[in-house]
Amino acid sequence: VLGILPRADCPNYKWWGASPECRSGRHRGSLPGVFTSQIAEVNRRLRALCTGPRTHFLDCGPVFLADNGTRLPRRLMSDHLHPTHEGYHRLTADCLRPHLEALPRGRP
Repeated sequence: VLGILPRADCPNYKWWGASPECRSGRHRGSLPGVFTSQIAEVNRRLRALCTGPRTHFLDCGPVFLADNGTRLPRRLMSDHLHPTHEGYHRLTADCLRPHLEALPRGRP
């Protein structure tokens, strides 16, 4: 089970009624955001559900964070919500691949 990825409060969507700073793209993706505590709680509950021998929980959120977890870089999530090409590379290469390679091979 993959945990919910982080997101900043100000995605670059004009129809959300965002501030001019958000619409212009000048928003830096500062964290913690409005949803940070809710995402952490859902991820905590997901982790608690993954107790079986064939169930694993993985939180890849930290690979997207910069500045000691206080910023979500635009190069990884250009709208502070959806991963970019580089963001997906980080997700697969830096987070998923090491855990998948560590899983036992073959049928249980």
